[in-house]
Parts: sequence; C-alpha cells; structure tokens
Amino acid sequence: MLLSITKNAYCQEAFKLLRPSYYLPSTHYVSKPLLESEYEHVMQFVQGKISEALCLAVVTDGWTNVRGERIINFVITTSQPVFYRSIETGENRHTAEHIGSKVCEALQKIGSGKVFALLTENASNMKAAWEIIMDKYPHITAIGYASHGINLLLNDIMRLDTLQKIYRRAKKVIKHVKATHIVATVFEKKQEEKNAKNKIVTLKLCSKTRWGEVMISCESLLKNEEALQETVITEDLKIPRNVRNTVLDKDVFWVQLQNSLKILKPISSPITASESDSALLSEISYQKAQIKSTAFEYLSVSLQVQKKEK
Repeated sequence: MLLSITKNAYCQEAFKLLRPSYYLPSTHYVSKPLLESEYEHVMQFVQGKISEALCLAVVTDGWTNVRGERIINFVITTSQPVFYRSIETGENRHTAEHIGSKVCEALQKIGSGKVFALLTENASNMKAAWEIIMDKYPHITAIGYASHGINLLLNDIMRLDTLQKIYRRAKKVIKHVKATHIVATVFEKKQEEKNAKNKIVTLKLCSKTRWGEVMISCESLLKNEEALQETVITEDLKIPRNVRNTVLDKDVFWVQLQNSLKILKPISSPITASESDSALLSEISYQKAQIKSTAFEYLSVSLQVQKKEK
C-alpha cells in the first residue's frame, strides 16, 4: 500500500500542496533502505526486551500464508509479547522432527537458558515435537494452548444434534438478513426504532475455526429479536418460509437459543480471556473449574430432560 502511494499522482500533488519543498521518497528507497532501517530498529527493541527479561516463554504456531506457503511463527513473552521471527518451511512438511529442529534452532538463538516454557497448539505433530525439544532442553516445559483446547471442547459440544439444529436455524436467519439488501435495509430501520443508536447490535456470524464466536453470534440474534420479528412480517418482503417461521417461533427457537447460551457462554468467555495479551497461566485451572460447574452441569441436566422426553 505504501509503495503504491509514493507513485500515486494525486498523493504527490497533495504533498506538494501541503509542503512544496517536500518530495516523496522513491519506491526503491522505501522498500530497501527505509524498510531495512525500520527492521533493524524493531529487532533492536525485541533484543532489548529479551535481554532485560529474567525468564521467557516462547509461543510458536504453524500456519499457511496468502500465497499458500507454510510458515512457523515465533512470539516471545517478556513483560509483553513481542514478535520474534517467522520462517518458511519450504518443501519440508510440518512433521514432529522438522518442527522440533526449527524450535530448537530458535531457542538456541534466543538463549535457551532463560526460556522456561514453550507454548504450541495441540495438534499431534506439535505434541510429538515436545518430546524432541524437552529431551534437548529438560528445563523447558511444553504446554498446549489453553484457548485452543477450550475451543476444541466447544467444537465437540457444538456437534450435539440439538445445538447443531439451533445454530443452523440461527445462521440461516443471519445470512439471509445480511445477504439481502432490501431485507437488511428494513431490518436496520427496525433496529433504529427499537434501540438508541449507541445500543444497536449488528448481526454476527462466527468463522469456521473460532467456535468462541458462536456465543457472540447467538447473542447478536437475541438482542435483535423484536426487530427481526417486525422485519419478517413486513409486507412485500419476500422472506423464505423457513426463515420467517424461525424468527416467529417464540415458543421453541428463541427459548432454545436462550438455553443454548447457558451452555455456550461459560465456555466461550474463557476462550476470549485466554486469548488476551494479559492472560495468565494460573487462571486456566479456575476457568476450567468454572466451565465444569456451570456449563457441564446445565448440559447434563438438559440431556437428561431430552432423554425423558424421548
């Protein structure tokens, strides 16, 4: 984006008006000397944070970038998280041996003596890499991401038929409203009639890999119940029958949606908390205990009721 700005005639003219004596740097100057200088400045800051810290934890994760290249990222937690480096794996697969060797190389450059913990995702190849790393560095403890583990738990719970059916119905409503221009316009007007501008909540869909957002999605639907009901009964709007029936189903759908949140909220909240920069490892046990005492108890009661009804 910055490189295209330096070539843009309108931007050049704007800078001339602001300060005639100023000349935008060339594309080469921005992409080479300036970028390299900034990189050196940032790395000096990161190295300073590492040097100052008495102990460190290394966070690593494998992913695929927009070009389809496999990447391993390293973040170091000092007094604050700092991005350390990103490496391409090239033709190498993300096997335990390859990941283990790359993590060990990074630990050696960082200074393994200061590192007390390694945090990774909970995939089987990562867990196998733990053994390789801890064999070489016995003082380092490998730990799986708490947020990833709780996310997987929520993913398993969302496989229950009852929750699947409720969320499928909820998604159809949200998708239709957001994807249909006329319906979205009418819905926005109904929102304004029902709420003050600063209290309007937009309808939200969760991504496939972030089940913690299911709660946000369901809550956004509940907070717009009346606006949605008035929207679907508006004349001349061609609302699909299944969407209209869902929105007007006060006795089943909306009640089930509220009950679902009693299960989802105690699990979704710890995901959000554990993903923040201020999250503490010591809080995880408490969060798990809260999930067990609230969501699981309500879930077990709900399953017993369903069995009796059958």
